[in-house]
Amino acid sequence: HKGRSMMISVAMILKKLAHKHNLSVLVTNHMVAGNGAPKPALGESWKAAPHIRLMISRDRGSNICTATTLKHTLLACGRHMKFQFLPS
Repeated sequence: HKGRSMMISVAMILKKLAHKHNLSVLVTNHMVAGNGAPKPALGESWKAAPHIRLMISRDRGSNICTATTLKHTLLACGRHMKFQFLPS
């Protein structure tokens, strides 16, 4: 439980810094191998920490990605947007 409380403390600090300095903070929660199914590396408890949660996925074989809103204070959940990374 020590790791969970540290993670919650870090989330609170990041939120305070973001508010104080008017900036955005991006934290990724990559999926890792679990017992036969992928699971979030930071655990399920991290879901409650951010104000906004996006799921970003990429179509295999292309550079087309989809960002889906999972949690947002102003936007409806389930909205999605496609985007593409272009070579520089």
